[in-house]
Amino acid sequence: MVRAVEMSVRDVFFLLPFRHRWKVSLFFVVSVGAAWAWTALGPKDFRSESKLFVRLGRENVALDPTVTFGQAPAVAIPQTRDNEINSVTEMLRSRVLLEQVVDDLGAEAILDPEDHSLGATGPSGAAEPLADESDAIAKQGTLRQWGSRLGLLTPLTGRQRAIERLRKMVWIEAARKSDVITVACDSPRPELSQAIVSKLVEAYLDHHVRLNRTPGARDFFAEQTERLGRDLGRSEEAMRDLKNSTGVSSLATHRLHLMDRIARLEDERLQSASELAAAEAEVRLLKETLASTSRTQVHEETSGLANDAADRMRDQLYALEVKQQELHAKYTDAHPEVRHVRDQIEAARAILEMEEQTRTHVKTGPSRAYEAVQLALLTREPSLVSLRAKADALVGQLAAERARLEGLNDHELELAKLERTIDLEDANYRKYAENLEQANIDQALELGRISNINIVQPATFEAKPVSPRPLVNMALGIAVGLFGGLALAIASDRADHSFRTPDCIEHRLDLPVLASIPRMKPKQFVTNGKR
Repeated sequence: MVRAVEMSVRDVFFLLPFRHRWKVSLFFVVSVGAAWAWTALGPKDFRSESKLFVRLGRENVALDPTVTFGQAPAVAIPQTRDNEINSVTEMLRSRVLLEQVVDDLGAEAILDPEDHSLGATGPSGAAEPLADESDAIAKQGTLRQWGSRLGLLTPLTGRQRAIERLRKMVWIEAARKSDVITVACDSPRPELSQAIVSKLVEAYLDHHVRLNRTPGARDFFAEQTERLGRDLGRSEEAMRDLKNSTGVSSLATHRLHLMDRIARLEDERLQSASELAAAEAEVRLLKETLASTSRTQVHEETSGLANDAADRMRDQLYALEVKQQELHAKYTDAHPEVRHVRDQIEAARAILEMEEQTRTHVKTGPSRAYEAVQLALLTREPSLVSLRAKADALVGQLAAERARLEGLNDHELELAKLERTIDLEDANYRKYAENLEQANIDQALELGRISNINIVQPATFEAKPVSPRPLVNMALGIAVGLFGGLALAIASDRADHSFRTPDCIEHRLDLPVLASIPRMKPKQFVTNGKR
């Protein structure tokens, strides 16, 4: 086995420079010539590129009425930045954009760019399509026609074939770890590549804002805002009518005022009741005192000396007794003033008893104590009437305020329900009004083609083709020529079963070689002693 491997390696190095050198050389020349011919005469592709920068914008927080809830609008936020870049890339690859580019430039300009100008348009300004499907199918290749007739291939119109070809010509690439997306196109003409990239970017910018917004969002928010405004107006009118009928502006404030007024009236009523009781007791005591007091009293004795001190003491005693009755009407017996007056009365009586009582002539007249009691009674009776009137008025006012409080309690449920309804409708109205304003802003941005996509590099015009590449093609031709020539030599040698070396004879026939004659050219043979 080792011997066979050594023979194979030796045969390889022997075959290349000697036995099949013409085949190897011819294959090498043909390969390099084919690579040169393809580079020089083959179709050329020209590339145009445009770069888009995707920044953070309003599209990242898209207002979506289908998921709006609570006090704030719900928004559709991309999960990651990579997802957003991938979404933009996929939208750039969408068929609708390719169809728009084909319609703008014309199907024939893409299918046969050498014979048609860009954007061949008809009278209406749109790119002219092919006449009909039969004409389009007739213009297809022979193999495609036979394939369509046999049912192996689906017949396509010129517009459909242009879209499929454009899909192969355009490629979209997002740079790693960046927000830049490259849009490129390879076509046989540089102006065609530039036009395709320009149209594709322009079509995407037209669709970008619309694609990132929920269709009908503005109409939905406008309708809801108008409806909520009408509902809020009706509720406010009902609240106004109820307040006018009840005289209540604010339920809590009005209730607080009523409670304060009822408490104040209750205090005044209690105070008035106590004053009325005191006045009634005083008047009653004055009447009793007046009934028990004599209308006349002795003023002068005609026999002997008049005892003026006793008379004055008696007057003081009467005054003290009247004062004692007044104090009894206001205070108890244990009150200091009552005890003090009582002590004065006892002292006055003791002094009066010690005075001499004999008189020879007594002069009488109206009793001053009686007059004082009568004057006090006349003074207190009007006050008593006033206090009674005040007490009755306070009782009436207190009853009226309590009745108003009961009426407020009766309307409390309806007022609270209307207030809750108005608060809820006002909150909803404000929320939808804010969302409507955001939707108006989105619509204005869409009409103005303002988005978070910026064109970093417009579609370029490159007069130098990107393919074929001469150096790469020649390197491939040389490599194919070298390795292909070696493979051809090996294949030719394997296909030849003749014996070429003594080793082959010994290896295949298992016989010893006694002698070998080297191969010689005809000129090397000796004929008649001559070469």
